[in-house]
Amino acid sequence: MKQSFLGLVLVYIFYCCSPIENPQQVNKFESELDAIFAEFQNEASPGCAIAVFQGDKVVFQKGYGLANIENNVPITTSTTFDIASVSKQFTAYAAALLLEQGKIALTDDIKMYFPELNDFPHHITIDQLIHHTSGLRDWPQTLAVAGWSMEDELTYEQILRMAFAQKDLNYEPGTEYSYTNTGYVLLAELVSRVAEEPFHSYINKVVFEPLGMKNSLFNNDIHSVIAGKAQSYYKVDSATHGSYANTTTAMGSSSMVSTVEDLAKWLMFLSKNRLDDPVVSRLHDRGLLTNGDSIHYAYGVWFEESGDLPVITHTGSWAGFRAMTMRFPTKDFGLVILSNYAGFDRYGYAEKVAKVFLTDDYYLSDEKTEELLLSDRYQRLAGAYVSSPTRIYELGSDDNPMKLSIDGAFEYTMVAADSEGEFFASEDPTLLLKQKGTTLSINGQPLEKIKTERLPLGDYTGTYFSDELQMMYKVVIQDEQLFMSCLRHGPVTLRPIAGNLFAGGEWFLGRILFTTTADGISGFQVFGGRVRRLHFRKVQSW
Repeated sequence: MKQSFLGLVLVYIFYCCSPIENPQQVNKFESELDAIFAEFQNEASPGCAIAVFQGDKVVFQKGYGLANIENNVPITTSTTFDIASVSKQFTAYAAALLLEQGKIALTDDIKMYFPELNDFPHHITIDQLIHHTSGLRDWPQTLAVAGWSMEDELTYEQILRMAFAQKDLNYEPGTEYSYTNTGYVLLAELVSRVAEEPFHSYINKVVFEPLGMKNSLFNNDIHSVIAGKAQSYYKVDSATHGSYANTTTAMGSSSMVSTVEDLAKWLMFLSKNRLDDPVVSRLHDRGLLTNGDSIHYAYGVWFEESGDLPVITHTGSWAGFRAMTMRFPTKDFGLVILSNYAGFDRYGYAEKVAKVFLTDDYYLSDEKTEELLLSDRYQRLAGAYVSSPTRIYELGSDDNPMKLSIDGAFEYTMVAADSEGEFFASEDPTLLLKQKGTTLSINGQPLEKIKTERLPLGDYTGTYFSDELQMMYKVVIQDEQLFMSCLRHGPVTLRPIAGNLFAGGEWFLGRILFTTTADGISGFQVFGGRVRRLHFRKVQSW
């Protein structure tokens, strides 16, 4: 078995490593990258495939580890992976084509195309779908609250029905950036309706076929047999892996399969035509909020800095698959990494690969550190707060007095700014907290501290129903603690934080804020990273 595996690897290396003009340089690249991915070069490990391009040439590509552990199938550069949210840039490109053809406009109200959508107080535009500023709830968390498991069959049609049933928005469209997969499923459906063709076949016609991406497709059927597709895995212990079920067809937001060979063609096409092709040029237009602020998101990609160099990037993560694309426009250089291992550090590995090729122009993120400045004043602000439109902010914790948590999902470490009473997030310097007198605000949004008084536990018990999700939860007391459950989830612990605010014991129930009237508890709202104020009303037990 060992000889067979090594033989396959040697044959693969011979055929799949792209030749460049300098053989010594190829050997240097290969030896350095082999060292980076050494942990995946064994007989029983999932792994990754990488491709690196410079200008219009692929200068290196190779696979590491196994695409299928059960059958001892090695990963090659033609192995197909689910690329998850890296799919979004293709959906955005399809929309950009229709925009350039004049068939749609960025300012169009999407209800023109979706009469099934509920009437919201504010219109949602196509531009807001593209740039994640629509206020639509994210489908993974919303469906999880509604009782779905992420290993259930999750279809394009189910996600559309969820979107059309949404009764309220997270925030007024255009006022915030909040990543939402739902927006891109709607964008795919909009493209399909305008093009009068199924989304997956339209993308194949306008992107995959012209670029020769022969092993790429949007999967519209979980039962499809896809040649060369990797199985995804997670680590059970040091010697054992478990496999994932991937039963999702969320076209537009994800559910695209591809290879590093195909994605390198795509990235080189974008790099070559960035300034000349109006459609490709449009893909680099970053979103604007209604207050005029520019956001870091463009058409399915993030604009960031990595090692002091501008980089255009996006990641993907679903059912154990991990993906990342990076383009360095000032260097005409880029790379793609695809993995079938849930524990794969795509950021870390992508940085290390870039460092090999960019050498002195690039440093790794862990080569620069900042000393965090603790502040007694910040620590005195500890507590739970709400903002309007409602978000939940928690300042400080026992293990980290400088922590800021938002909606129980996003966590930041706060750093004292130069001026007294100002703090910013070390992970996101645009997130600014200010204290002026007795007022506290985050990015201009005033905060109100949640009172610490809490009702007796028995007042929270009962049955709660969401008209939006057609879903019921029950809240009960057990061993002097609150639990909530539904037919498919639970029991989930509710840990008290302050007043009527509780922490849910599952990722999709980040924070539960009970609402009250003069008669007592009237319902609760669910908060998470991409879901806010999802309302459940208290009802008579069924």
